[in-house]
Amino acid sequence: MEISQIEKGNQIRLNRSVEKYGIKISLFSIDQSLFKDFKIRNHLKVEVYYRLLIPELLSEDIDKAIYLDSDLIVKEDITKLWDINNENDFLAAVKVHLNSS
Repeated sequence: MEISQIEKGNQIRLNRSVEKYGIKISLFSIDQSLFKDFKIRNHLKVEVYYRLLIPELLSEDIDKAIYLDSDLIVKEDITKLWDINNENDFLAAVKVHLNSS
């Protein structure tokens, strides 16, 4: 979603909802043409690829980030995840195992 598609009122509500935790939200405008040759289908929208831009969007003094999908529920402290030494890795990921029951 381009920043212009987030209504100003919603941007204000979003920022107000997190500022009590000392969090600042930065919104970025994404040029969707960067992904014009990427595969897009029913559940796979262009926004899925925005996460690939995270290294370009973050300040150069940030050397580590954790990306969590918006539909993920975190039930424990993710400090253990943060503390994993992956300084020689560009990317770390987990394979999703779906429960068939």
